[in-house]
Amino acid sequence: LRKRYFLVSERRSKLKLRRRQLSPVDVANGSRSVCDHLLGLLAQLQIENLAIYFSAENEINVAGIIPEMEFKGCQLFAPKAIANSQNPYSVAPYGGSFGFNLVTGRFGIQEPVASALEIDDAKSRVECWVVPGVGFTASGGRIGHGRGFYDRLLAGTPGIKIGIGYDWQVVPVLRQLPHDVRM
Repeated sequence: LRKRYFLVSERRSKLKLRRRQLSPVDVANGSRSVCDHLLGLLAQLQIENLAIYFSAENEINVAGIIPEMEFKGCQLFAPKAIANSQNPYSVAPYGGSFGFNLVTGRFGIQEPVASALEIDDAKSRVECWVVPGVGFTASGGRIGHGRGFYDRLLAGTPGIKIGIGYDWQVVPVLRQLPHDVRM
């Protein structure tokens, strides 16, 4: 187990370093391209309740899809830190009648000012989750920052999970643990 953790940790560190080294132009270009593809996919799925995220540390910025999804009447949600040791995140409504105001949350990430949904309500209500990651496999494997926040939030959700990253973040193999949620 120790060797496996080291291998995952080493891969995670290398991918995070590469992402930190991206220029603002690289991030903007990657984000624009991903948002275009994502909007096409979401149009086919006809999603009414969508969870997005607000980017940090040179992640793909998916905020470009917000106006189009709002125009289509989709209710957006975004992660919000909550005081629960088992599930440190839920989601809160964003946009529409809930407003577009954001605050810096407990983990330094932008989040909606609206109140978070109860975990079970979030899991049953959101039809599609747009999820950032540090690394992915073509078969749906994902590693994040290593704290398991998204894995706990997404565990048992029936919604579609779409992993978002740069093309170089897709690697041939990632060691997955039993609690890791597939995209």
